[in-house]
Amino acid sequence: MRIARFAIIIILLSIIIAPVHSSSLKNWDIEVSLDEMVSNFKVVLEYNDTVTKSDYFINAKISNVHVTADEKKIDCEVSAQELGTSIVCNNISARVITYEFSAYELISISSKLNIFRYRFPILEPTERFSVTVKLPVGAVLVEQSRLEGTGLQRYEPSWGISSSDGRRIFVSWPISNPKLGDTLNVGVIYEQPININLILIGAIIIIILLIIFSIAFFLKRDRIHAVLPVLTPSERKVMEILLREKGEVDQRKIVNETDFSKSKVSRIVQSLEDRGLVIRYKKGRANKIKIVHNIKKEKVG
Repeated sequence: MRIARFAIIIILLSIIIAPVHSSSLKNWDIEVSLDEMVSNFKVVLEYNDTVTKSDYFINAKISNVHVTADEKKIDCEVSAQELGTSIVCNNISARVITYEFSAYELISISSKLNIFRYRFPILEPTERFSVTVKLPVGAVLVEQSRLEGTGLQRYEPSWGISSSDGRRIFVSWPISNPKLGDTLNVGVIYEQPININLILIGAIIIIILLIIFSIAFFLKRDRIHAVLPVLTPSERKVMEILLREKGEVDQRKIVNETDFSKSKVSRIVQSLEDRGLVIRYKKGRANKIKIVHNIKKEKVG
């Protein structure tokens, strides 16, 4: 009952606000482009003859209002009403009036589904009336199977025509010679699926990075292996331990595995360090030995 009264109030308010035009409408086209939680309207009123005054009422808060008359920008009065916003354009001389604005609070979210709903009252005689709702880029109409048992349709009225322009899915409701006072209750339920293309691109980037790091690692290993033949047997044994331990080891581990004395290991490490093959640094109370490619660029922490 409250909803019915609310609809009647809106219609009566629109009739009160709407001026009497000197010419009837030939076409009344409404396009709504959805973008996250914003509904961007484009309303085109094409009259049979030139008019000097035009207006439009929207049951919502709006911003970014732009109006053109025969493709020329005009200034109109925008005023917030208790039940919405009115746009009134005076002192014009044109046949085609285009209203563009952003409306808010017309999209709701339920169970991760986006729902757009709006009642479009037909308050002026027109030869043709149409409403088109465009989904956000990448969004799709919900599968009807997900609405089973709810009594809802993926779009309403169900006689609407769904299609795509290559970027966006849209639904249109065209009416020829609609009855004055009728209301087109439009509803669209849609969702933003996971972008498989972005996931695929991310996976490819990760794979490429892994390949680059792997190539760099093996090139570095190859350079180290190329040096091994020119080392002394003792130096080569220390380097082989470092390679086996992925390039970094505690100096005490080298002492334990080689049976060399601490002083001998220290001399070997010093020799390798002098050649730029390893670096030695303190970590706690232990000496760490690490293979480096270029000792000048190595950062020790």
